[in-house]
Amino acid sequence: MNLAILIATTAIVQTQPLQNEVGAAAREGYGYSLTESQISLLSTQAMAGSAEAADRLGNFYWMRGIPDRENTMRWAQIGAENGDPESEFRMYQLLQNSADTRNQLRALFWLKRAAADNYLGAKAILAECPDITTKGAPPNSHCFGPDAD
Repeated sequence: MNLAILIATTAIVQTQPLQNEVGAAAREGYGYSLTESQISLLSTQAMAGSAEAADRLGNFYWMRGIPDRENTMRWAQIGAENGDPESEFRMYQLLQNSADTRNQLRALFWLKRAAADNYLGAKAILAECPDITTKGAPPNSHCFGPDAD
């Protein structure tokens, strides 16, 4: 029992400086450029549960000249799992155009989560596209699937 407390205490003490460094890295600027050391630091923090760090990484890969969809998806999913509304919405964006109905359902799931978390226009989109079979505006426009706007 005492060993478990010691291990837990050691883990908390070891991650506290890391959390402070990630917060500082995230506050340095909200540009989408990251150094290799920032990517490494933010990756570690995101994997430990930081929504802010995962969001920062997701934006880094999404906002490049040519978006890196694989890394964007990885960090958006981790950010969404960590409770970040922007990452939840990014997951919706990444999955909504899929031809796979299961991915469309998951996109709707993430859209609902983003709307529940009051992320920007998520509520308006959800009102227009409440399920994966809904056709949205303009006429004959699909909300989900390969023909989605």
